Amino acid sequence: MCDRRWYCGSIYRSSIPTAWVQARKPLPKGDRETITLFRPTGPKELALIKESGDREFPPRLLFAHMNTKLLTLASLTLAVSSLTVGTVVAKAKLTNQAKLFINGIGTVRVGMTLSQAAKAAGTQLVGDPPNNNCYYVKPQNEPKNLSFMVTGGRISRVDVQQNAQITTLKGAKIGDTEAQIKSLYPGQIKVTPHKYVQGGHYLTFIPKDRPDQNYRVVFETDGKLVTQFRSGKLPEVEFVEGCS
Repeated sequence: MCDRRWYCGSIYRSSIPTAWVQARKPLPKGDRETITLFRPTGPKELALIKESGDREFPPRLLFAHMNTKLLTLASLTLAVSSLTVGTVVAKAKLTNQAKLFINGIGTVRVGMTLSQAAKAAGTQLVGDPPNNNCYYVKPQNEPKNLSFMVTGGRISRVDVQQNAQITTLKGAKIGDTEAQIKSLYPGQIKVTPHKYVQGGHYLTFIPKDRPDQNYRVVFETDGKLVTQFRSGKLPEVEFVEGCS
């Protein structure tokens, strides 16, 4: 039974940890089983679960483990068909449906090494020749126009350009108006002039939670609409010229 102390809902198959799937014995053809997943969930994560239509856990937020007094136990139940269990891992890839947040996108996190990020993305990351300073890589195939800045051998920033399908956790995307961005993040957007686009702006989302203070989401605009956006850690996320 669900009451206000519990979260109950459905969940995508790709959210099942790989080790759990591999440890389970195959079911007879046509049979189904129920797997209940539990996770400590703060108010913000619970709201994001609701935003997803009760279909998936959001990426773990940085502050989730900091305030244990606010934690609520969330449980989601999933019926898994014996015909689909073996394909769970293959579907756990970085796609255009992945959500960008302050410290990553989908399953890729700022701070990961290149090999860790490629494994999390489920695809090879290709691009500039590696160096000790700064360079960019991108998924070998999809999503298009998504790139990762690498500094000190680790992912430090995520850039989205010319891809209106990828959105933030709040739904912000390329093509949104400046007013829409401000309404999605009330009281947390800092507006500064664009360095290269006359009349354009940088709309910078500044998180309120102390553990998140080293991260930002930056929306670039032409003065009216979002033309590209990025997230990551300071100071890299505010590098106007990227690695140049």
